[in-house]
Amino acid sequence: MRLFTLWGHWRTRWELQDEDQFILTAAEYRQLAAQVDAALARYRDPVPDPDNGETIVCMDGPGFLTERVTASGVKSLVGQCPPAVDEEHPNRTIAALVDAMLCRHRGRTLRVAPLTLQGCARR
Repeated sequence: MRLFTLWGHWRTRWELQDEDQFILTAAEYRQLAAQVDAALARYRDPVPDPDNGETIVCMDGPGFLTERVTASGVKSLVGQCPPAVDEEHPNRTIAALVDAMLCRHRGRTLRVAPLTLQGCARR
């Protein structure tokens, strides 16, 4: 697995902030792939709040890009804002899964400011 943290904007340029790579076992890969596929399948566009009609709109700020490559093609998902206030965006779920795996393999995470820093739990 190869991981990158980038900083910038798609209209200007991206700067590499951090990267790491490690080897997954076949079982780890299958588990992560299933969890990523399940998170991607949960994605839906933001919907208005039934109580007040407000819709969450993200204009800018930190975000995530997930690219899942399979034999049938590439599925990409950008963003970090949930479809409703009581839900989590699938990319945040995927980022947490990847961070946990990186903690197990390397004892660290790739999260950098301005994203919330989550250190590895001490065992």
